[in-house]
Amino acid sequence: MDADDICHPSRFEKQVAFLDSHPEISVVGSWIAEFQDTLDNIVSYRKLPADPDELFSFAKRRCPLNHPTVMFRKDDVLAVGNYDPYANQQDYQLWARLLVNGYKFANIQESLLFMRISSALFKRRGGINYGKIEFAVQRDFLRIGFINRVEFVRNVSLRMFVRLMPNSLRKLFYKRLLR
Repeated sequence: MDADDICHPSRFEKQVAFLDSHPEISVVGSWIAEFQDTLDNIVSYRKLPADPDELFSFAKRRCPLNHPTVMFRKDDVLAVGNYDPYANQQDYQLWARLLVNGYKFANIQESLLFMRISSALFKRRGGINYGKIEFAVQRDFLRIGFINRVEFVRNVSLRMFVRLMPNSLRKLFYKRLLR
């Protein structure tokens, strides 16, 4: 969570209650409402599936959790080696390791975080270096058996296409297809 993001007033209460009533769930996240300038100007929502089985399939294509919204069971995260401090996109890599090891996720189907966004967000998600990082992450997923070769080729091809497109097209792509 960044310094200018805003939590829903009952976010932690809702997530703790969810984990208490769902002992089979290791990680819970939520949707995000994205805003520009003020909370009155919500421009998009980052909605993700709720069901653990659907999240497992979704995770093979995209990150299944909005990382700033995540609450998890510490023992489960430590059991798979915690965050890798030297890895890029260490959150997505951690989620893959948890899923490969049979841990389950859920997303609360409401926005429990309000995230300030700007056009710089989409610019940071472009370029060959970002694409190289994503290639390495997908290669790691293939190595641990989270994805197969066909999924690897699909994921890398799509990601490189998006990373190399002009910023204005990438912004449109995110807003139309990934929100």
